[in-house]
Amino acid sequence: MKTSSIIVVDVGASKGLFTEHILKSHKETIVFAIEPNTKENLSSLQKIERNYPKRIHIFPYALSKKTEIAPFYAGDVFEGQIGSLNRINLTNNRITKLKLDLNELKKQIAEYVQTKSVYEFVKENELNRIDFLKIDTQGSDIDILQMFLESTKINCLVLEVDSTYSRTENLYKVDNSFDRLVDVIYKNSLRILKIIPNSDLSEFNVFLAKDYLTGCRLISRLDIYNSITFGKYIKILGVNRTLQQKGNSKRALIRKITIGLTHPRQSLKSLYLRIIS
Repeated sequence: MKTSSIIVVDVGASKGLFTEHILKSHKETIVFAIEPNTKENLSSLQKIERNYPKRIHIFPYALSKKTEIAPFYAGDVFEGQIGSLNRINLTNNRITKLKLDLNELKKQIAEYVQTKSVYEFVKENELNRIDFLKIDTQGSDIDILQMFLESTKINCLVLEVDSTYSRTENLYKVDNSFDRLVDVIYKNSLRILKIIPNSDLSEFNVFLAKDYLTGCRLISRLDIYNSITFGKYIKILGVNRTLQQKGNSKRALIRKITIGLTHPRQSLKSLYLRIIS
């Protein structure tokens, strides 16, 4: 692997839309695409691999705390978009909004998949650094991030977290909240580059970096904000923010986001002003 290469790890690569965008955007990128839902997504990833030989490495398993065979929930529902190692919260109203079939979801386990410890994955692939890390693991994002931070150097990253602070309102029966992420941000001296909500404000895509300028340069070089994955949300709302002090700053940011979410969902400008003021 060339030292000049830009190393990108796509955890939860799905059909590879983000991976393909990265490979197109910069010829020096090497992408490690991790996706356990092979029934829905492997053929699409392999097609990308044929177009970009030697620049993409596909790993047909899920990252987790340990290497084992684990149940994979709802992998065959909603075109595989909500497949997760976490159980679906069947009382959540997002099921109705996403037009998911409750009877189908009650089956829960679609299959069993191979998992790999994050620590083993990093060691086996000799990842002394990751230039850009994308995590979209349907409820396990913060857990996965913490393990990566303990395993290697990460220059820039994005992960998805729940905007709600009530587990009963989350799609999965886990705590993947923004509140919990803020603790990780302070502990690891990370900087928030941008916060982009999805279309119904149920989740936030949070961009982080150790160094603000390094992170911004990487995002620009890889043209990430113009990707299909994030471009569809970037025009709705982008929040530039750095956190300087622990305590009051943390509580203030969470409070502003929480207050903003109580406003009508179409009032995105109001939410934007409340977060950045």
